[in-house]
Amino acid sequence: MITLFRKSNCDFCDEIEEALKEESIAYNVVNIEKNKVLKHLPKEAITPIIKKDDNKLIYGTKKEKDYLDNLKKIVKLWRKYQVDVCYIDDGEIKLKVNPLSLYFNFSIN
Repeated sequence: MITLFRKSNCDFCDEIEEALKEESIAYNVVNIEKNKVLKHLPKEAITPIIKKDDNKLIYGTKKEKDYLDNLKKIVKLWRKYQVDVCYIDDGEIKLKVNPLSLYFNFSIN
């Protein structure tokens, strides 16, 4: 799960958190003013700091915006292919049966 390290009075931290909420991406928040967790964070890092599932840290406005843009694309694709859908076109039925966009074609007699 993503962890967002943030300060309470930080507009960009609010922006990052709002983007995660908007996309319904699960995340944890660590308020670094209340918790003494800075020992394991890089000294040059400024808030907000995003910690990915693989424990890699992302910080810096451009890197964080790029990361969020990429997450939004992944979420969009994920949602697109997570629903089984049946398309009927000119007597042919196409069933989308999995996230890999595999189609089974049937003819209507």
